[in-house]
Amino acid sequence: YVLMQAETRVIQLIKALEIKEPQNPKLYNRVAVILSRMCGRNQTILEQVHNLVEHALDLDPTNSQIAAELGFQLILQEKPWLAAKQYTEAMKLDESNIPALTGRIRAEILLGHLEDAEQQLEFLKEVQEFIGTSGELAYLQAVLAANKGRGPKVIVKFLNQAVDIHFTSLQDFPLSVEYFEKLNPEFLLDIVKKLLSLCPDQVT
Repeated sequence: YVLMQAETRVIQLIKALEIKEPQNPKLYNRVAVILSRMCGRNQTILEQVHNLVEHALDLDPTNSQIAAELGFQLILQEKPWLAAKQYTEAMKLDESNIPALTGRIRAEILLGHLEDAEQQLEFLKEVQEFIGTSGELAYLQAVLAANKGRGPKVIVKFLNQAVDIHFTSLQDFPLSVEYFEKLNPEFLLDIVKKLLSLCPDQVT
């Protein structure tokens, strides 16, 4: 019942946005970011959010941030082949769009294109002194290491780095909508899932 109520509220919110703010793509995108990171991959909500981001991009087709967010929505819907194309489109709009670059790397890993992903990740590591490091970068290094059969110690090291960097970046934010947007529970769940996958099978 609670889940159905949440889905209904999200649909109502999106309809209200489209009525009250029919020409506000940046607001659409921000609402989409918050909802998609907080919904626990509920497919009904993700479909509504995906439509909202598509609408935002229709209103502002040259906005690389919105274009990259549409790529992430496709990742959440487990469509990495479409996500990779969308992230590429976002980078055509702005080559310095880091979320688009990290997103494309994630999509390439999911597609099994490990060599391409590794090359892009090396480039990102080289420029991080100019753009700053991120938890996402450390997480992608962990995922790539896991897919290439590296040992658990290496993978855990990267995952621990991802957690440390991520929570350090939150220190200056008060508890607010922006805080939960930056907290990104979806990202933290990905880290937890990767850690759990390294646990030995329980002996029965």
